[in-house]
Amino acid sequence: MAIVVMPGRPPANYKVPKHHWKKWCKKCENYKPERAHHCRKCDSCILAMDHHCPWTNNCVGHGNMPHFIRFLVWVIFTTGLTLYELLKRVISYYYNSDLPAYLIRKSEMVTVIACWPLDAFVFFAIIVLFIKCMIHLWSGKTQIETWEMERIESQFHTERLWLKIRNNYRLVHGKEMPKLTSWNLTTNQYEELMEMDEIEQEQDIDQSERQPLDPDGVVPLTFTPDDLIFPYDLGPWKNITNALGSPWTWPMPWGRAKGNGYEYATNEDDDQLGLPWPPDGGNVEFQGREFSDEELRQMDIRLIRKHLDPRSNMSRNQWINDMGETLNDYGVDVEAEEEGGLAE
Repeated sequence: MAIVVMPGRPPANYKVPKHHWKKWCKKCENYKPERAHHCRKCDSCILAMDHHCPWTNNCVGHGNMPHFIRFLVWVIFTTGLTLYELLKRVISYYYNSDLPAYLIRKSEMVTVIACWPLDAFVFFAIIVLFIKCMIHLWSGKTQIETWEMERIESQFHTERLWLKIRNNYRLVHGKEMPKLTSWNLTTNQYEELMEMDEIEQEQDIDQSERQPLDPDGVVPLTFTPDDLIFPYDLGPWKNITNALGSPWTWPMPWGRAKGNGYEYATNEDDDQLGLPWPPDGGNVEFQGREFSDEELRQMDIRLIRKHLDPRSNMSRNQWINDMGETLNDYGVDVEAEEEGGLAE
């Protein structure tokens, strides 16, 4: 079922809802719904695309995510059972090592010794993949959306990202973005420490000789990646049931995800931005200024590391996560994605 069931495609002549990103696919010649991406292997836009699986030769998305999870569960069960039987045979060879050689078939022994490490590798690799998928489903994200979140966190303290977000805020809300605050008390205290540090430095350094850290106030100093609200996170249980269906259908081969794959409920509680995902608009580009050496010296060491990270100024199509993965590694056809705007 994970191989033959399609992950789902956007309806023909899809109309983008108001205040969503208008993402045009050059190859499908159609607008992509939220959470959809064009797969370069399947040559089609995929609803709620998670990744392209080379083992099933099929994309994993809204239409077949439950089948893919069941596939992983059965692979873990069967390879685990096989590993158990193989290890039993290996142990028997050890305890029977004093018996005459003609009592043991050499071809069988060679096969068992060669197969058990291979089976163990598959068993543990699929367990890791299963845990990874369940963590993503628990948080309401696909693997691609997790990659997007990591990209935003990596570029969170750059003007380049916040120029995009501020522009998008004006487009959606028709006004300038207000001052953002953090729910984290230590972050709020950070602003007070910065003000006290400025007062202390003014006693030794003439204010007219100092270069302001951020004269335009582009990057919020008291807003952290933890304050970003992922709009499709509705709580662990609802996230799981939306992606895999009702619990009683989980072991059933006909179990499927809820919804149509192109309309999703969102969580807007305590969301200070209120922007469609991703908040920077994906491929929309705005260029910020470069910081001088003097400004870098005035920054907190955490900010310095962020700005010295070469990924800070990478475009979405070039950015790589800590595992060295780009969107291409998930099967996304980045060439098919054009810069989009906002649906009015």
